[in-house]
Amino acid sequence: IDNKNKEVSLYTHYGIFVNDRLSASEQVKTILHEVGHILCGHIHYDSKDKKIVKTPSRRVENLSTFIKEYEAEKVCEYFCKLLGYEHDVSKHLSQYHSKEIPTKENDYYILNAVDVLLDCWKKS
Repeated sequence: IDNKNKEVSLYTHYGIFVNDRLSASEQVKTILHEVGHILCGHIHYDSKDKKIVKTPSRRVENLSTFIKEYEAEKVCEYFCKLLGYEHDVSKHLSQYHSKEIPTKENDYYILNAVDVLLDCWKKS
């Protein structure tokens, strides 16, 4: 992660496609959101793959779409604050019309994902 140039890069086995019509800050937010899904363990992967970043093994089929989106958005929000970007999670989450209340377990995965991103940033 290059904070001076506001560039975010992370070696991964996943592909993230970003709409090139978005502003630079919206592209960064999209990438952070999608990386949030990966680091919160929402994406299944082949355990034989060699990973640079360990992702949690979760039974994500038990997670609602709202909770997965909430976790990814919160990862994005926290990291955007570090990069100096404003990010309103309610805008994205309002489309899910859920009355679910996130738990401490969700906070654990969110903060763990942010911690992994911070470690990557420090090493770059």
